[in-house]
Amino acid sequence: MPGVYKLPSTTTTTFSKGIAGFRHAAIFDMSFADPDKLEMRADNTRVTIDRKPDKDKKEDQWFNGSKKLDSEKVQVFISLMRRIGAKDYPSDDAAEQAKYGLDKPTVDVKVTIGGKVQHLMMVSKDGKAYAAREGDPSTYQIDTLEFGDLQRMIGELK
Repeated sequence: MPGVYKLPSTTTTTFSKGIAGFRHAAIFDMSFADPDKLEMRADNTRVTIDRKPDKDKKEDQWFNGSKKLDSEKVQVFISLMRRIGAKDYPSDDAAEQAKYGLDKPTVDVKVTIGGKVQHLMMVSKDGKAYAAREGDPSTYQIDTLEFGDLQRMIGELK
């Protein structure tokens, strides 16, 4: 509609954002649903965690094979996964992912929620950490400390 409209002063901050400011920064697309299954690899350590409901206690229990895991540790790990976000978007070309080391990732995480599987590959290279989603051409730069925490926690969950 033609006309003159008054906008709040905060609108200018929205318009001054770069294009990356409008991108979805979350690396793991999990919302608040707990995963049904986590398949993880950090270097040579492999862990598969399954969530099984305990109807008597009315809470979920987490298992690595037949070994019951500390639910609090698993929840801390899931919270970390939800928190990891892109700091930068170095490339949107899938062919360039190898340039960042994502052709040989040091960390792989497959998350299954409601039958939907997300596969993420991550690596640390030249003092920076990178991630890529399977089937997504984008390369994401992530926080190196969060990457290190994720890698360490995979080993602790074994």
